[in-house]
Amino acid sequence: MIRHEQLLEQYEEALFALLMEENAPKWEEELEKELTALEADPAAAVSPENDRRNVVTIRSALAQEGDRQRRNRGGRGRLRPLLAAACLALAFLAGGFFGPQLAREGALSALLAGIGVEMPQKTLELEVKWLPEGYQLAGESWGEDFRIQTYQNHRGGRLVVSRHGPKWTVEPVPDAEEVDILDHPAKLAWLGQEGWQVLWSDGENWQIEVKARDLSREDVIKFCEKLKY
Repeated sequence: MIRHEQLLEQYEEALFALLMEENAPKWEEELEKELTALEADPAAAVSPENDRRNVVTIRSALAQEGDRQRRNRGGRGRLRPLLAAACLALAFLAGGFFGPQLAREGALSALLAGIGVEMPQKTLELEVKWLPEGYQLAGESWGEDFRIQTYQNHRGGRLVVSRHGPKWTVEPVPDAEEVDILDHPAKLAWLGQEGWQVLWSDGENWQIEVKARDLSREDVIKFCEKLKY
């Protein structure tokens, strides 16, 4: 590969990083608002049959696009699939762009595979044993050293629980309260509009983080103590 092409690739990767850093929070907020509005609209409900039809249509379109890209593949063109993958991942983390059922059927993995990005297999256990009334799974993401699950209700309440390795370690806020979660010392903090944050180590070099909005302190602690990992 000539020097000019290497510089172009470095430029595209730097541009992608800047774009994500500047826009990711705004995209997530907008997607969350749209999801909340859709969940409150009975006319927006999607039937399981339509979910399955959407999966078939998406896979067919991606297969055709993959054939076209393989025929025209050159030294450049890496930015577009990276941006598409990032947008899909943000939509998934923000609550599941295609809905919980479609997410459970592996639509995200199919989409990412279609644009050349491999979705890691589930490797890190994290099971929710209790949810406040009205909450349901809205999205899930995982990798070799992290797993994230998002739960929401129709009133805008939000619960995000993650289990991750040292590379993703989160530092507690300075004035966090010390509590006990599943026989492990934990840090509980009130973050204002963002709600509650609970951080602790599971004793196996993995950190657990729970962020909860529109929940009482008691329900947040109960949710944490009912986790299985």
